[in-house]
Amino acid sequence: TCTATVKKKDANIGMAIVGVDRSLIKDTTWDRIKVAELGNSNVLSQGKTVIALGNPFGYSDGMGIGIASSVQESVMLADGEYKVIVTDMPKSAESSGILFNIDGAVVGIIAPDLGADTGVLSAYGISSIKSEIELMSNAKEVPYIGIVGTMITEDIATAQNIPEGFCVTEVEADSPAMKAGIQNGDILTELAGEPVTSMKEYQAALDKMTCGQVVHVTVARNGRDTYTELEFDVTVGSR
Repeated sequence: TCTATVKKKDANIGMAIVGVDRSLIKDTTWDRIKVAELGNSNVLSQGKTVIALGNPFGYSDGMGIGIASSVQESVMLADGEYKVIVTDMPKSAESSGILFNIDGAVVGIIAPDLGADTGVLSAYGISSIKSEIELMSNAKEVPYIGIVGTMITEDIATAQNIPEGFCVTEVEADSPAMKAGIQNGDILTELAGEPVTSMKEYQAALDKMTCGQVVHVTVARNGRDTYTELEFDVTVGSR
């Protein structure tokens, strides 16, 4: 047992990175520690065996073996869409821990708020949150603007005669986006001078930003008969 300190946290995905002073760990203990490899959750297929370790069932040092019953699910959070691995194992109200594949590589981080409707153990796909893990591991803030939305693809834009981009369905309270004046229904078309045509592009652009940076955002806002282009300066924050 060692004293640990929180390096950084991200309330958006509900995770934190904690660090332990290497000098507190005896060499005999350190020699027995094995570093877990972060796998590629994007190549995990339905029906593959997964192993849950940690607190998956409401008690510590728990372990469960099951299958990935679905790898196509996702959850929309502020500023992004995250892939979710759904298993066939039951969950508790306080489920947490790590999801491994049969080769022992980490493929997911179990979170209690995932799978609440189905009652089965679910995890964030590790590939979806690698950028957040890297930032927090290096004691850096995870950039946050505070927009929840959905992409308006080219096909949808053409069919409905609306602009292509990231349609805002919710602006989180007291977020940088709300403070800048962005509203529900706005369609974000450019972020920091780059066009936004996919969720991947939006998240990639945000990952390059730093807390406190002021970025230029262009949106299309629906008026009575047409969309009007508006520009905002948003100060990137963190949660």
